[in-house]
Formats: sequence, C-alpha cells, structure tokens
Amino acid sequence: MKTKWKIIYCCITPVLLFIFLVQLLNFNTSNTQSQTNSPSEEVTEDDIIIGILTTGKNPNRIMDLSRSWTRFWKPENVLFISDDYSNSTTLEEFRKWPNYIISRDSNGQPCGTKYLGDLKCKLAFLYKLMYHKYSHKKWFIRVVDDTYICRQNLFRLLRELDPSKDNYIGYGLGVSIKTLNNSWLSYDLCHGGSGWVLSKSVLQLLNKNWDIWAYLGNSGHLIHDDIFFGYFMNYIGVGNCTDMRNYFRSAPIPVRAWYKIDIWCSGRFTLCFIHTKWELPMAEYDELIEKQSHVQCSDNIPF
Repeated sequence: MKTKWKIIYCCITPVLLFIFLVQLLNFNTSNTQSQTNSPSEEVTEDDIIIGILTTGKNPNRIMDLSRSWTRFWKPENVLFISDDYSNSTTLEEFRKWPNYIISRDSNGQPCGTKYLGDLKCKLAFLYKLMYHKYSHKKWFIRVVDDTYICRQNLFRLLRELDPSKDNYIGYGLGVSIKTLNNSWLSYDLCHGGSGWVLSKSVLQLLNKNWDIWAYLGNSGHLIHDDIFFGYFMNYIGVGNCTDMRNYFRSAPIPVRAWYKIDIWCSGRFTLCFIHTKWELPMAEYDELIEKQSHVQCSDNIPF
C-alpha cells in the first residue's frame, strides 16, 4: 500500500509543481506589464484640430460636410480651408461661418481653384494657421472634402500615440520621384485621399522649415500635395509615413460596400478615415452608422 501511495505522490508532485510554476510565471509577466505599460492618455476633442481642404466650386460637398460628421465636432475644431471662388448664394452663407477660411499664398493672394496645384497652396496656409492659432493642440489633421472621419475610432487611435514624438501617420504608399538634383528618391507618403495626422512635435519642426518648403515647391512635378508633403517630411528628417492602413481607407469605397461603413465606424479595430464616393450624400453615411452602431468587426477590409 505504501508503495502505491509513493507512486501516486511521485506522479502528482511534478504536475502540481509545474502548475504552480506556470501560475507564478503568469503573475510575474502580468505584474511586469502593469509596471511598464502605463495607461493610455485620454484624448479629447479639444486636443485635435481638423483642416478640410475644399473649394467654393463644390458648395454641395461643403454643405454635406456641415450636415454630416463635422456636426459632431465643435465648430472651432474644424476648419474649412477654401478659395475665393464664389458664384452662389450658398457660398455667401459659408463666408459667414467663422471656420470657413479663404486660403492665401505667401504673397497674400488667394489660393486658386485648380484641384492639384492649389491643394499645396492650401496645405501651406493650413499649417501656418494651425501653428499660429492652434499650437496648443496635440494632433493636427489634414483631410479633403470627400473624407469621412469616424470620431470614436480616431480617439482610440490617438490614445495609443505620443504627441511629443514625431508622428506622421496615414495610409502609407511607396513612391519614387526625380528630385531637384535629378537623382531618384524612394519614400513612403501618406495618401491624400484618406488624409493624414501630424503630432505636435512634427508641426513645430515643420514651422522651422518654411524655407525648405519654398525650395522644394519649385519642383513642378511634385504638384500633388501628398507626394510633395511626403518628400518634405523626408527632407526635414521626420521620415516616411507610418502606415496604419487599418485606420485609413485610401481609395474611394465602391458602391457595393457603402452599407459596410457603419461597421467600420463601430468596431475596435476599424477605420478612422474613409475616402468616400460622392454619389451617396454624407448624411446617409450618418444614418447607416447610427442604425448599426452596435456592430463589431475585425480589421480585415473585405476588398
């Protein structure tokens, strides 16, 4: 009988010891993580300023934006950066908005209405305005007037990032360009369709390098503002766009996927910035989101 109990004891003891060691290891690991991973800093709307590049040639877009996702934000935290194009009563109403601003170039002349070339002019105006009037903010966002921003997902994303470190984030795309000295440069830019986010430290660095901006701006083939800005970020030492495509949808979503926008705006690993198609008014996007705001989904985009 004693021999039998000895056998049982010898078999059980190693098992119990193994379980104890595993539990101890898990406790130590979790305790270490709790010491090294500080809680995410809460992000509020007042930490953010959003600049929307638009044009008076498309008053319907501006009106849709005012009725859509921008209505969930305080007016002072959303800037409509436009041009002096005006031929309708609607545009005269826009001009009364404190956050509808006519952009100007370095000579004080209004930026034009050519879609590509003048986006770069509006972008420079936007960042100068952000630095001089909103430098107390932590995050600086540039989108265009066909981008839809999912508010809560944006907060989730920014909670994981440090505004005191250089952050240039968006949908990363690799490009190669011919520079001013005729050499080829390859780098990753943040795609302009879904927009990008800059941290406070990057805005401060940008403001110290307007002479470089002007110098690079003389290169005519860098006419797209996202290509130009990615080049500029590399030139001043910020580096490549941090590719966070789980949060940024760069290409316009197809008609067959419109109904899925509510899912993307509601889950934990979902999009913050969605490049939309304007056949569907933004007010309808809002309705889709509100109808199924409880839906959860993964970060797998189905196309």
